[in-house]
Amino acid sequence: MPSISTAAAEAGAVEVLTEVLAAAPAMAAEAKAPSTAAANGNSNARSGNNLGSINESSTYTDDSDDMASKVFGVGVTSGNSNGSAAAVQRQACMAIRNMVVRNPELRPVLLAANAEELLRSVKTLFPSSCKDVASAALRDLGLDNYN
Repeated sequence: MPSISTAAAEAGAVEVLTEVLAAAPAMAAEAKAPSTAAANGNSNARSGNNLGSINESSTYTDDSDDMASKVFGVGVTSGNSNGSAAAVQRQACMAIRNMVVRNPELRPVLLAANAEELLRSVKTLFPSSCKDVASAALRDLGLDNYN
């Protein structure tokens, strides 16, 4: 019987987690800038810009918001406070760490999915809430320079 981490990875958790981490710059920007949609009472509206690409074939979309909301239990929509954006990123970092600690064979999969760069970006964008968990995830991915 495969472990929960392996089953989650096979079900697409690596892709979802890297997608959530890739959305960090857009989430940080949204949290810092007041949304005109939120000011007009429409907190679910998008500004229409591309909020960060994961690779050439997929981009950050409302579907990603829905998935992040389901996975982490926090809404990822315009008008969110920096706290909930940081909470989503923190949970993604902890999920990656837990997956690689329990299943070291997932390390190369996550590293190939650009997890190192994404985790370092999250550390920079949300230092007060994510620096510790992003560093722990980098450490457990087997990287020597995790601080």
